[in-house]
This record gives sequence, C-alpha cells and structure tokens, in this order.
Amino acid sequence: MNGYVRFELTPTGELEMQMVRGLAQAIDRYANELREVVEHGGSTSSDVHARLFPRAYVDPTEDRAELAWQLEAHGELVSRRLAQLELLTSTLDRGGVADPVRVVLSPEEVEAWLGVINDLRLALGVTLEITADTDLDAIPLHDPRRGSADLYEILGYVQATLLHALMGDDFEDLEDDE
Repeated sequence: MNGYVRFELTPTGELEMQMVRGLAQAIDRYANELREVVEHGGSTSSDVHARLFPRAYVDPTEDRAELAWQLEAHGELVSRRLAQLELLTSTLDRGGVADPVRVVLSPEEVEAWLGVINDLRLALGVTLEITADTDLDAIPLHDPRRGSADLYEILGYVQATLLHALMGDDFEDLEDDE
C-alpha cells in the first residue's frame, strides 16, 4: 500500500500529509456520509450509530441511568464528532485538486484525522459485519462489499502510517523489515 499516503513530522511539530487524490476523495465522500449518520442517526444507519455511540449502561435494569447519561453526554459527543469531521474535510479541501493532495496538519487536525479515520473504520466494520474471524481477502472481486472491504483495509494503513509518523517511526521501513 506504499504510495497511497505519507505523513511526515515537520521541524515545527506539524504533520505534513501527502495522499493520492482518489483516496482523499473516497475519505471525503465517506466522511460526509458519516456526518449524516452522526447528525441524524436514522433507521438505515442505526447499527452504525449504535456502534459510534454505544450504551454506557449495558444492563437493561439501568435504563434510567442510561437515559440520564445520554441526556448529559450524547450532545457533546455528537458535537465533537461533527467538529472532527469538519476539520478533516476542510483539510482535504485545503489540499485542492492536486494529485497527490498535500497539506500540513496542525495538532488539532491530526487529532481529528485519528478520530474520523477510526470512526470510518468502525462504520465500515459494522456495514461489512466484520468480526475477529472475518477474512476480508475472501470477499470476491465481484461482491458489492469488495470496495468497502478494500477501503477498510486502506484506512487501517492510513491510521497506522499516521500513528507511526507521530511516534517518529517510518512505517514504510517497518513494512520492509517484515
């Protein structure tokens, strides 16, 4: 997956990102779809919404406590996710139409990228019904889920590459050692 994305720390502590245009467009599109789920929930996305906003109290006898927690915290969680989605899409917009897309991410934007990429993977995981036993490579090329499975794996690579850059590691060098 080398070549899809690269993150590099700048001397000022910001993170420079370089990403192929097609991947940036896919992330932007899915981030906008995720925004709809976060804002509106809805029956078609209820499983994804439930995964993004799980119950605080699993025990059904704690429904009152769950309702109180939802009233207290849910709005803040929604606002935070929406702000992260806005930051991510605005950084992609800032990259323009160049291929590859190049932008410098502030620490706040890096945090947004980490959150949104994780949320996108959670949403795709629910949609694809991924479990610990799921073999994504077994999904045939003609299966309509194949594109989502590929994006799920690529987003995992983006996430790992970003985390390794923050730790000062070169992820590509680590891949070559395996």
